[in-house]
Amino acid sequence: GGAIANNCAPVPQIIFHSIKKCSELLSK
Repeated sequence: GGAIANNCAPVPQIIFHSIKKCSELLSK
């Protein structure tokens, strides 16, 4: 779950990209 948690973390510079990654991972 560490990778998912890291990808879900809202990083200001790539917040939209992070959210997208998070959504894709949660969809799988």
